[in-house]
Amino acid sequence: MAETEVERFWRETEERLGERVHLYSLGQYLGGYGDVRSGAWGLFYISDSALHFQTFPNQNWFSTIFRSIARNRGRDDEATEMEFTLPQASIREVQLHGERSLFRRIFAPQPPTVSVFYINEDGNESELRFLMDMKVKEFVNLLSARAP
Repeated sequence: MAETEVERFWRETEERLGERVHLYSLGQYLGGYGDVRSGAWGLFYISDSALHFQTFPNQNWFSTIFRSIARNRGRDDEATEMEFTLPQASIREVQLHGERSLFRRIFAPQPPTVSVFYINEDGNESELRFLMDMKVKEFVNLLSARAP
């Protein structure tokens, strides 16, 4: 059977990392990792030794229009790939924050927010935050189980 593009992407990602990818999902980065621009959508994935986030250039006509509008308003949100890695050994705690109000869960649903508390390069604690629509509990459980 021929390898699909998705299978090839994950095979190549594992080869590049030199380790297995255990879980992945689409999500939105909200902040907390260096100077990385918040609001970006991309793939979060967990390998043997780290949590990874990767965006991809979006070349469709719809995103091109919005990128042009943003550039005209003084924001230069490039359509380039962005990636960062958070070593598993630096993760101290993982929390899942969901909407408590039944009314808001029904009429204004928001994906749950994940907070990952970690020790940054300066030795200080930082909080990485992101939204994820699918596999949220699996992500939190896997990250929590691997935290020292």
